[in-house]
Amino acid sequence: MRFGVVFLALLLSTGCDRIDKEISHMAGFGEQTVVLSSQPFELTSQGRIFTSKEQMKVLGVSSVCVVLKTHQPMAPQSEMDRDFESLLKGEKISATLTDGNGREHSLDGVGQAWSRHGAVSSVEEISACLSCACGSRIPDGTVIKSVQIKSDKPLPVLGAYWESMPKIEGPNG
Repeated sequence: MRFGVVFLALLLSTGCDRIDKEISHMAGFGEQTVVLSSQPFELTSQGRIFTSKEQMKVLGVSSVCVVLKTHQPMAPQSEMDRDFESLLKGEKISATLTDGNGREHSLDGVGQAWSRHGAVSSVEEISACLSCACGSRIPDGTVIKSVQIKSDKPLPVLGAYWESMPKIEGPNG
């Protein structure tokens, strides 16, 4: 009983915007989000390299995301898909992670991400997230020293972030 009251107080003290992340953390599904840039910039073919004072560690499933729009309320999936494609403007984006041993890992699988509680801002965000192609996983525990993000043509973005979370195994492993 006492644990339940403390847990509820903790959740309420973090505010409604953080409840889902707190539940995930308390349940042992910790994730890591590192903001690489909270300022707008333009992606180009030369790329932009980011480092962080905060350690970026592969916990399982990892991605690098660029924020395309803020104040993006959730809408029907077809509408969000059209908006995402319009914001991405058909550009081909990619990222290269360099680990502590100097090895490079390519991220070129692009997916849409919508967040109710933005990583770069405190409002809703729609982002393009890059992850490893199927079958080319970065080993858990790998420490990432730098992230380079590129676009084949100039693409304005509102910020960038690294995110990693443990892979949640199903009942059959």
